[in-house]
Amino acid sequence: CSVYFCSLTMNLTKIPSAFNAIKRSIFRPVYCSSTNLKQVTRLLSTSTLSKNKVTFTVELHGGQRIPMKVEPGITLRDAIAETEEAGEDYGVCGATLACSTCHVILEEKTFKKLKNEITEDEMDILDLAPEIHNLSRLACAIIVGPDLEGTLIKVPTERKDARDENQSEQV
Repeated sequence: CSVYFCSLTMNLTKIPSAFNAIKRSIFRPVYCSSTNLKQVTRLLSTSTLSKNKVTFTVELHGGQRIPMKVEPGITLRDAIAETEEAGEDYGVCGATLACSTCHVILEEKTFKKLKNEITEDEMDILDLAPEIHNLSRLACAIIVGPDLEGTLIKVPTERKDARDENQSEQV
């Protein structure tokens, strides 16, 4: 199941497959399983989320820590990619669960309380990521919400674009 979040109207909309070209250019995919569709919908529509920013820290390669204060409802990948420190090669597939360059490692308490559970598609891509950990997730599959409040999110030193079998680089 895919839910599409329209950045123009800020509404959740299910788009028929006939509109794929429009969907790709206007809508940002938020991937979820059918079991957690209600949780994602509730997370994106909760009125307190539109009023309160979520505060967390991102630890980049080399131990550099960046405090973040982010509007809820966007993907963690988008929040991290907006920082200069993340680099141009962070999240290069555009949040389509295809590259693993937005691989992050979460704290155990955060990993367990995330509203959207890891999907098989996400696990398949994570299997191709370097520095995989049992607390690894793809940032493009995580919606910023209260479950990230106060957490430390680590970005691994090495990134690999899973779309290119021979590519792997230190950042």
